[in-house]
Amino acid sequence: MYINFWYAMEESSKVTADKPLYVRRLSQDFVLFRDAEGKIQCLQNTCSHRGGSLGHGKIRNGHVECPYHGWQFNGSGDCVNIPSLGPDGQVIPKRTRIDAYPTHEEYGLIFAFLGDLPENERPPLLLPRTNPAGVDYTGEEWRWVTQQWQLESNYERNIENGLDPAHNEFVHARHGFMGNRQEYKVPDYDLDMYDWGNGFMVNFYAPPSTDQVLHKVEGSRTEEGGLEAGSGHLGPNSMWTYIHITPTNWMHQYLYETPVEKDQTIAFNVNMCNFLDPDVAEDDEIRDMNALIAEDDVIVLNRIAPKLTPSNMTSEVMMPSDKSIVQYRKSLKEWDSRGWRIDSDALDAARGKAVHSIPSPRRRTEKGWVFDAVPLIAGGK
Repeated sequence: MYINFWYAMEESSKVTADKPLYVRRLSQDFVLFRDAEGKIQCLQNTCSHRGGSLGHGKIRNGHVECPYHGWQFNGSGDCVNIPSLGPDGQVIPKRTRIDAYPTHEEYGLIFAFLGDLPENERPPLLLPRTNPAGVDYTGEEWRWVTQQWQLESNYERNIENGLDPAHNEFVHARHGFMGNRQEYKVPDYDLDMYDWGNGFMVNFYAPPSTDQVLHKVEGSRTEEGGLEAGSGHLGPNSMWTYIHITPTNWMHQYLYETPVEKDQTIAFNVNMCNFLDPDVAEDDEIRDMNALIAEDDVIVLNRIAPKLTPSNMTSEVMMPSDKSIVQYRKSLKEWDSRGWRIDSDALDAARGKAVHSIPSPRRRTEKGWVFDAVPLIAGGK
């Protein structure tokens, strides 16, 4: 797990103006809430007074209020009210502040930048409208839906699964032939390199779709045929998958793998389609189709060994079709060298004994914080 990247935290619909929402991400506790203007805010969840859970408190005057002693915090993480001091002339110590994180809300999802980099140094947030491939989604033909899945697997393993063009033949009966096609081979593909990631497109040979929506898009074909598809990642936890069912009918997915713990993940998906009938409610059909495909992956990923990505390239035998995964692991090593990887073993050892916090941008310029920053593995290791 890494600091200094954008992470999908929750679906927008889950955070209302009425109450805060507690979430567990990257082995840390956070509170999401809407301020008086309705803007989403993300704070470290633990009150700096006596450890109350802000996510189980209230919203009062656009601030999140601790359920233990009523301390209130604004969206910047500053304590703005300590009821026990009385209503007049409160002098609130600066040390009461807690970490607050930059947020962005779009496509039905809430994102937070979990790290301390200044804005001009941050890796970008992967969004459909800012995708590395430069696809234009402004046309009226594009429609999007969101959904999420819980996985008992490591997020890096999940990303590698998405970067693996060879698994479709054996994992997804809707996409491949389950090893029954003698001519099967993953064709060679070009790897496109870009800032913070890589990606590829490749031609697949597939059976006719059994999904009602896609079968219609294929022209209701009854024979085997080809399609173009591919994937790419941005950072350690975000990826895109493009499925070009025909030369003009496209499905593009943006998947955000957010670790809950090192071996638990919540995955958020934004599905873009340019072929849905605007007069027919097909969103649920798209969600159901994606859920069935995701379940194929879940069955395999929940049993993969080891659960965590190997720390070297020799612990698994890699094939030419794995070159996107190999490059992804090289990127992980680069981010390791920057000292951005959270020391999960140290966190586990401290669990129940101490509260840690992912460092926010304010820690670059302000000293004197109640909670220590999460332990990080030193760069170069």
